[in-house]
Amino acid sequence: MGESLVYSWLRHVKNCRIVQMNWKPSPSWERQNEDDMEGFMIETEAYFEVIRDGVEVYKKNSLSQLLRQAEIDALGMSFSEKGNTVYAVDVACHEKGLNYGGKQDTVTRVAKKIMRSAMCLRGYFGSSKGEIIFASPKVQLDIITDIKTVFDELNTIVFPKIKLDYSATIIANSDFNELILKPVRNVSSNVADTSELFLRSYQLIKIFRKPSTGSKYKKRISK
Repeated sequence: MGESLVYSWLRHVKNCRIVQMNWKPSPSWERQNEDDMEGFMIETEAYFEVIRDGVEVYKKNSLSQLLRQAEIDALGMSFSEKGNTVYAVDVACHEKGLNYGGKQDTVTRVAKKIMRSAMCLRGYFGSSKGEIIFASPKVQLDIITDIKTVFDELNTIVFPKIKLDYSATIIANSDFNELILKPVRNVSSNVADTSELFLRSYQLIKIFRKPSTGSKYKKRISK
């Protein structure tokens, strides 16, 4: 359901004309900008080994192995006179909060998702401009702090070094509610598409929240 929410957000809030959930690359596609992807992989691998306590973020996987495992929860493309933008969004909705086996493993796994998405945008779309987002409604504050640190360093050091105009962003907790959930709910009455599962579920809930005429009639009779 989190993927469906983000799908609707990309379509109706970010105005993406093309949106796909659970995007995966085809093994028959020819990759572009191989040098950029290799360079990005080397830079980020070195970053984690030196700055992040020797973590092996890619676990000795090759670029081809890494991309074969790639999946982006929601991918969107917007088009305007100012230029086109590609959005790659991974979303995680866990009732007890984001947890992939401890703080360091969680931060590393989120970073790996973002970095692999960056390689996909460059390698399969040839895009040098894009927004890469990790979204979650519930994340512990110390984990958010660490993720933001990694993202800030990707944005200010790694992406510019490879000459990519990418931005890595986390939208979590109250920001998730304000920036994603509320805007989607606000446009829900204008959307009539049963394929958008989150919006359809929300519309049905709104129906049952309204008192029925039958219940009012019974109250009048009882008086």
